[in-house]
Amino acid sequence: MTHIMDTFELVVRYDSELREQLEAGSEDPLGWVDATYAGDRALIGGTDTEGMKEYLVSFFGGLLQSVPDILEGDRVIVRTGNGPVYIVLEPREESAITISVCYSQATARSPDARESYEPTATVRTRPFLMGLLEAVTEFEAFALSVNPALAEQSAYQGLRADIERIEAIYEQRS
Repeated sequence: MTHIMDTFELVVRYDSELREQLEAGSEDPLGWVDATYAGDRALIGGTDTEGMKEYLVSFFGGLLQSVPDILEGDRVIVRTGNGPVYIVLEPREESAITISVCYSQATARSPDARESYEPTATVRTRPFLMGLLEAVTEFEAFALSVNPALAEQSAYQGLRADIERIEAIYEQRS
């Protein structure tokens, strides 16, 4: 039986490199996702390994846009923009989502082909949504505090629309 985690967390590095990109008006800044945790299990980064550098608006947008499909029972593969990493989100009957980090398209498509070094964890749907929304809204608040003019860019307007859509779904599930 799969252990189902009750927390989900995405940790972004808010450093001078990210700040400089935002100050320059970057629509999709390249920043560090230091860690992604499902319960106490690190799926990306953590204490033992470095996280991954990612185009943050695209990364968060891809995860947010996958939520309606997951809630409809569809398996979703989110390809990260800065490397051959695929985040696979698979709904479970127990109101949970299995999250896998895969390093090839073949293993992302076929759970039976997954390698032992490709981490997988199952987290309840509500904590997944809450953790995702917390990370995205924290990023958005940081970006707009550094450069309020970003709110006028289409990428940030799209991110805001995605956040609002998922907040509404989260509230309905509460």
